[in-house]
Amino acid sequence: LISHQPQKLSQYIEDKSLQDHFKDTNTNTEGSRIEPIDLISNMLVKLRSEEERDIEERELSISYKDFIKKYVDIKINDNQEQPSLLIHNRRKKDEGLFLECYNLQASDDFISSFTSIDGISKIEARLLADDTQYDFSCGQIPYALSIKRQSKPSVIKPKEILLKDSYLDVLLPFALTMEVNDLFKNMADKYFTLLGFKIEKSKVSDSSEFVLEEMKSTDVFIPVGHALASRNLEIGTRKSELWVLTREATGNEKYGVRIKILLPEKSEESVSLSVEDLSQSYEERLLNDQNPLFVFLQTCHGEGNLPIWSLIYNQAMGNAKVEDKGLIPYVIASKRGFATSSNVEIAGSVLYLTDLFNSLAQGKSPTDFFNYLKSRKYGKFSDELVKTFSERGFPSLIAKPMIKKMLAGEDSNVPNFEPAYNLSEENIEMTLNRTGRQFTITRNGKEIISSETY
Repeated sequence: LISHQPQKLSQYIEDKSLQDHFKDTNTNTEGSRIEPIDLISNMLVKLRSEEERDIEERELSISYKDFIKKYVDIKINDNQEQPSLLIHNRRKKDEGLFLECYNLQASDDFISSFTSIDGISKIEARLLADDTQYDFSCGQIPYALSIKRQSKPSVIKPKEILLKDSYLDVLLPFALTMEVNDLFKNMADKYFTLLGFKIEKSKVSDSSEFVLEEMKSTDVFIPVGHALASRNLEIGTRKSELWVLTREATGNEKYGVRIKILLPEKSEESVSLSVEDLSQSYEERLLNDQNPLFVFLQTCHGEGNLPIWSLIYNQAMGNAKVEDKGLIPYVIASKRGFATSSNVEIAGSVLYLTDLFNSLAQGKSPTDFFNYLKSRKYGKFSDELVKTFSERGFPSLIAKPMIKKMLAGEDSNVPNFEPAYNLSEENIEMTLNRTGRQFTITRNGKEIISSETY
């Protein structure tokens, strides 16, 4: 119904007076992420990236904030009572961009209906070609938009990551704000302790400042959250609980592992980082000739984040005014969605993290890890934990009852990761070729914005 007959589902919701169940009420409180709209929004995000349908065919509500942060390149007018102008890419990269002028309902936070604007029914959506100027109006205000295709010298492949000391440093901001409860924390504490990590816990008063500072030197960056978009990257809450996990190298490992995890605090305001924030932080990596960052996104359908990290790098390189030294980040994300309805389902994703730092601690590369994820088949969470703990020296007879107690009798299948990699054969040309668009927009004849995207 969502894909082929959205109007019927919309009508059913209206007939049964179910609108309240389909509103996004996501907060830090328990149960705020289990409404049907959460599932539908994730489905719509996936459909938008895969299908060739115009937005007027999708009349179901989708979170305005999620849509903006995931797709919109330029947004003009933050006043929701007035028509807004969006420029965004909803289709394949080479098919151009869309211009949309619409009224957002001021009473809620959803794109749920489009009103007539300047005589245009529902919505004005135009596929924009390059090297062209468009004259149009939005809310009876005259605009002009010029788009020029630009191409700069290609960047080179990132150089090998050479760790600065005997530890692999990992930064992990956890943005699943309502899912972090005491049971989840206890499971995480036991899991990492059994894997030989020492854990120190403290508080962070400004998560944004902390993440941006750590990003200047960390080896691996692992954002975790719902439908994350790196153009407006959620990192949890303003104040956070900080866990620093440390483990020495053992067996065939070349490096120890040091992980800094930011866990959200209840009742705290959510925070996010813009492309500008991230590029300014990355600028410091370039100036100090640090390793290329390895970004491993743990989020549903995160593949769309790959080109954003190229944009972050390009902006950083332009701001720093330095030559390309092969420091563009390695980026791996998933093509699929993940269930988050229980502690055990969320905890299952820890296996991807364990596999990652085990691989890198042995001296393997991000490309090695990508190839590993392509072939890795995960099973039951409890069975995977038995294998993991057995590799750390726990006999199965001891591990099985210990794991059963830790999971409180619950279990789930861990989905295969289905990785997308910015340096794979499929994506490498997009990653290294610096082609993009320069936008210039005038309103009433006066330039109001000039921006570029890749």
